[in-house]
Amino acid sequence: MGCGMLSTIIIWASRRKNLAREFGISRELQDAWALSSQHKARKAIDSGRFRDEIVPVVTEHNGAARTVDTDEQPRVDASAEGLASLQPTFDRLGSVTAGNASSINDGAAAVMMMSEAKALELGAADPCADPRLRQRRRRSGADGHCPGACHPSLSGAGRLAAGRRRSDRSQ
Repeated sequence: MGCGMLSTIIIWASRRKNLAREFGISRELQDAWALSSQHKARKAIDSGRFRDEIVPVVTEHNGAARTVDTDEQPRVDASAEGLASLQPTFDRLGSVTAGNASSINDGAAAVMMMSEAKALELGAADPCADPRLRQRRRRSGADGHCPGACHPSLSGAGRLAAGRRRSDRSQ
């Protein structure tokens, strides 16, 4: 892990600690949310819910080819007791632990952009023709947008400010 990645992790952990303190989010609540998220992720993986949305990637690991086609982050052995036993990271009196914090790969994604002609040449199907995607777009209910911001030390809370402003506009 490079120095840049480490400093990013430290900054995000510090901001998460600030958010927990600012909004009164207890360690117990963070652990409960983390455990619930682990169980939901595991259930989704086991049921194949995202199988059609993940493009397998072949990598080399210890000289052997390895196909990554499943989210590696969810822990099968996550438990309330295990989460409660973890020590806080970066702040001995804090509430953020390795078990209730986002993993480094959280939100990881890749986007490949090309012209429609090139996509068709490569055999890519038109994503707009997929009825599942059309249905998701309809269900999302996106009916507007609104910018929002917060102090940098509370990074992550900007969406709250935006949500409140959007809610006020729709009243």
